[in-house]
Amino acid sequence: MHSERGLQTPRKNNSREKLPKVSGRYRQYSRPVCVGGPDVSSSPHLYADADFQVIGEAEQIMVHFIAAWERGERKGVFIGEKFKIDVTLSPMPRYDLIKFDHYLFELVGRD
Repeated sequence: MHSERGLQTPRKNNSREKLPKVSGRYRQYSRPVCVGGPDVSSSPHLYADADFQVIGEAEQIMVHFIAAWERGERKGVFIGEKFKIDVTLSPMPRYDLIKFDHYLFELVGRD
């Protein structure tokens, strides 16, 4: 592990290695798998087994994802335009709701 400004971050992204196992667990209970984030956005082909892919900033495309879900769609790829999000319009995360002692690593900072 390395630390930047007190944040613990793994050196290697294990998400893509874990996806088949995690997806299998959810599908066993008829639950769809939705993936997003930096690794999905930069290498979407590695996550093609997911039911939904969110590529780019979720703030821009969540309305489309929700509309598709409400129409009964259970697969899809949602792509946001790069570098067009004004993050100042996003609400502040509710870090007070997170039980940090339940996690091995903190991937977000807190005061």
